[in-house]
Amino acid sequence: MASAKGTFWQDYKFTNPVTKKIEPKSAYCEKLDDTAVCGGVYK
Repeated sequence: MASAKGTFWQDYKFTNPVTKKIEPKSAYCEKLDDTAVCGGVYK
């Protein structure tokens, strides 16, 4: 997606290290050269 859009939000589920439960999470990503750099937050 980074190649096509450059910047984007991605929703997914991931294990929260605090609660140990699978929870919804969103990540904001930007293309940087040939790499996608992302930061995620739990909803």
